[in-house]
Amino acid sequence: LHMTNSHGIYRKPILVGASLGGLSILHSNLAKRSASAVVLVDIAPKMEKEGVGRITSWMTSTAETGFATMEEAAAAVQKYNPRAKSGDKDTEAKPFNLESLKKNLRKRDNGRFYWHWDPNFLAPYLENEGYVADLKEHERKTNEMAKEIECPCLLVRGSKTDVLS
Repeated sequence: LHMTNSHGIYRKPILVGASLGGLSILHSNLAKRSASAVVLVDIAPKMEKEGVGRITSWMTSTAETGFATMEEAAAAVQKYNPRAKSGDKDTEAKPFNLESLKKNLRKRDNGRFYWHWDPNFLAPYLENEGYVADLKEHERKTNEMAKEIECPCLLVRGSKTDVLS
């Protein structure tokens, strides 16, 4: 990663990663080599087993089958998180913004929509039933990766998350 300003001066970027994006920053060691700062959103070395189990089960439940339509995907998101909507902070139901899903879904040759992430990425964290296999081992490994961060790091915890406490 390299950034230069209009004067050609090199500057390291600030890396921001939410959930799997934050975990990717930690696993790739980009924070040590290439960042001036790191922001991790809803990801940390110590996570809550129930919350991680809930989200990984949900994420993997459609990994093989995908969705027939964007509307079906939106319905799945709203079922998982009833407050999910077009980005408003109020709690009244609003129509789901299908445009927001386009960045997270890919249409394959079979015409179905699939999440853009590789489900194999989650394999080390799952047991047969979709629950976290060894959260203590994840915590140990992620702690080691986090110790490698030498730049300023901000941890952001979503107010409704059950993944971090």
